[in-house]
Amino acid sequence: SLQYLTESDVLFLCKIPVYESAGTKLSGKLFEYLHMRKPILALTLPGLTAEILSRSGLGIVVAPQDRLGIKGALQHLYRQHKVDHLPAVADNAYIQRFDRVDQSRCLSQIFDQLVRHQGQFQPTHHGEKR
Repeated sequence: SLQYLTESDVLFLCKIPVYESAGTKLSGKLFEYLHMRKPILALTLPGLTAEILSRSGLGIVVAPQDRLGIKGALQHLYRQHKVDHLPAVADNAYIQRFDRVDQSRCLSQIFDQLVRHQGQFQPTHHGEKR
């Protein structure tokens, strides 16, 4: 529930790896967590999820099978929590790119452009100024 996320100091994302698609599939939960602007401990393989978490400034990414890495990440977060200094320097501009309202507006603009130009479509990347 959203209340649990709001009350949490650290969010936990466990992406069970399917090796063939580990680098390309994204969980909706990832974007809910980014919106919270809190540290995220993620057990996942290298790929899009790890890249997004790294760029967001919120992620601590550990491979799901790395027991020592998981232990170290938990100890680090616990020590930081004890001194009331959990690391979370969010890149708000980057995270905003994934906002549902912004994504819907971008998609609407693409549809409008397609209708106006009847297939002569020139895509613009979200956040890019023309």
